[in-house]
Amino acid sequence: MSKITLLFLNIFFLTVFPVPSQEKDTIREEKLYKSILKGENLLTAMEYKECLELCQYNIKESLKLHNDYYTTISYNTIAGVYEVLKETDKALYYYNKALHHAQKSRNDKTMNWIYNNLGNIYLFDKKNADKGIELYIKSLQLSEKIKDTTEINYTRLNLGWAYFCKEEYEKGFSEIEFVKKHPKFSADADSQLILNTLYGIYYSHIKDIKKADYYFDKAIRIGEQNDKSLELAETYNQYSTHLFSIGNYKQAYLISEKEKILQKAIFTSTKLRNAQMACASFEIDEFKREIDKIESENKVHEQNLMMSRIIVVLAIVIMVFLLLLLFSLYRNIKFRKKINAYLTSENVELAEAKNRAEESSILKSQFISTISHELRTPLYGVIGMTNIIREEHPELEDNPHFKSLQFSSTHLLKLINEILLINKIEDKKATRKFTAFQLSDEINTIKDSLDYIAHRNKNEIRIEIDPDIPESLIGDKIMLSQVLVNLTSNALKFTTNGQVCLIVDLIGIDNGYCTMRFKVMDTGCGIDIQDQKKIFDKFVQINRKEEDYQGTGLGLSIVKALLDAQGSEIILESNKNVGSVFIFTLRFEIDNAITYPTAHKQLNINVLYQYKVLIVEDNKINQMVTRKILEKKQCECVLAESGAEAVALLETETFDVVLMDINMPVMNGFETTRLIRSKGITTPVIALTAFDKNQIVEEVYASGMDGIIIKPFEPEKLFSMIEELTHKKNAD
Repeated sequence: MSKITLLFLNIFFLTVFPVPSQEKDTIREEKLYKSILKGENLLTAMEYKECLELCQYNIKESLKLHNDYYTTISYNTIAGVYEVLKETDKALYYYNKALHHAQKSRNDKTMNWIYNNLGNIYLFDKKNADKGIELYIKSLQLSEKIKDTTEINYTRLNLGWAYFCKEEYEKGFSEIEFVKKHPKFSADADSQLILNTLYGIYYSHIKDIKKADYYFDKAIRIGEQNDKSLELAETYNQYSTHLFSIGNYKQAYLISEKEKILQKAIFTSTKLRNAQMACASFEIDEFKREIDKIESENKVHEQNLMMSRIIVVLAIVIMVFLLLLLFSLYRNIKFRKKINAYLTSENVELAEAKNRAEESSILKSQFISTISHELRTPLYGVIGMTNIIREEHPELEDNPHFKSLQFSSTHLLKLINEILLINKIEDKKATRKFTAFQLSDEINTIKDSLDYIAHRNKNEIRIEIDPDIPESLIGDKIMLSQVLVNLTSNALKFTTNGQVCLIVDLIGIDNGYCTMRFKVMDTGCGIDIQDQKKIFDKFVQINRKEEDYQGTGLGLSIVKALLDAQGSEIILESNKNVGSVFIFTLRFEIDNAITYPTAHKQLNINVLYQYKVLIVEDNKINQMVTRKILEKKQCECVLAESGAEAVALLETETFDVVLMDINMPVMNGFETTRLIRSKGITTPVIALTAFDKNQIVEEVYASGMDGIIIKPFEPEKLFSMIEELTHKKNAD
């Protein structure tokens, strides 16, 4: 078959861009430009031997000048010579060389042409229509990118012919129909001849004989009037095939004879050109070796240049970092002096500040919430980084320093949560959640979680549960867990080489409710009588030993506050150096349905179906921690450091879920989510924040978010919520 080849466009390469000027380029480049233009003219004049010899010089010069654009043109010219002479493999070799340098120069137009020429080779010479279509599509994408109507139409003509070769006639027809709608493009003889031939092929296929004859006749007239021997030979071939298929054998024979005459003339011309080519072939291998050597030297040069740039950039970065560090030190010293002066002044005014202390209690709740948030945010990074290090370096699992780091971060989180909890209780903001649970399971879970403290102080934890207590209960199990954990951990801290007993006795059952007595007993150091009255006060610490105990003194005050809210009283019985007993009673509803909790059902979260997750977070460390957690489950993560960046990404890409930080500058998480929803984007959004949940829950859902996860968090909780929300969205 014939083709719309872009060999003539090689000359066009030089007309698209301006000639180098003496003001910007060297005399050497101007000389090379003229030589390249001469090579193109030799190709057009079919002087192939001289063309090849000149192109060898052009390539050497353009490589030495590191001019990828000129190198592209020169390689393309050589490939064009071999394509005309049917040296297909050599043509492919040089077209690929041209493509390599076109890609280096990032020139979309030249890449478009070369992809088209490669497609011609594979379709018409290699008879590989699939590969040809693949290359034509790449060419089409580039021509559409640069909005070049002429190139779009040329490529679509070739695509149409490729689809006809695969007998995908409707696809091919849509391509030539597209071209027909641009009469300005199809006005030249080449385009008209090919376009009408393709229409003839199509209508012959669908058995519309009248239209097929019309288009074949029109194509033949154009070819004969404009001396288009190569294209006309193919049109004769297609027309004779059509005539034979409809039984017009005489006319088919006559047209076939015309094709043979043309093919003979073309063949004779080709043999002559092949003879010319043989004269130059002896120099090609040596030429390749020289070019490979120059390209290798250029590659080393480029690598050295890149290394130099990296070193310069690194030097600048280090200098900037040092300057910032010096500036920060200066600011810190200045700030410290200012603080010292302020503290000196405050010591003088301490007596007066006492009288104003009562007024500051109004701001306490807001202050605690803010501080807790500011602590939780970096703590999320610390705990997350610790977990990442543990998983990536299992050899550190038994390292005492690493264990210390894990314990310290977990302990700090516990202290923050205790401060928040006592603040909630005092402000009557603590919520109660009633669920079904099994008492024995909850107590054994508490025991397992405290085994580390027991082992550290060489203690034994003993559990005794009255067998008459119903198996399943309904109540606030979170409150019960907080009370028992605080009492048991407190007992373990102040007991060494001893025993801590957690005993639950049944007091009675009435009207579907079960009343139980809980005892936490230890054989520790005991509490003096004078200290027993204040042991439940906030921040009180009795018999504290700096070397083996750390805490806030809030544990027992939290226990008392939680039990007071339940209408229960805690009783303390203790003797110095004998031990202590904490006693309280609670009443729970009996779960007659025996419905066990389903909150911990196993989910298939080992691989989250390779979800694509957008993480909106301005803190670099938190970005990394969250990304690492998700990537372990084979999620694809995309980061956005601001609300505006998140909105832009959601407008151009599709995500399965968005993890949204609340506290961000310029546009916070609530504002960002409202903007996302206003644009009709329904991707599930989960608030991933260090704020207290009760403080923001109403605004979270009002803004259009779908869930809340409080940092730091258990990864499984996040995975479960992602799984739930994505399944819900897909079901909708």
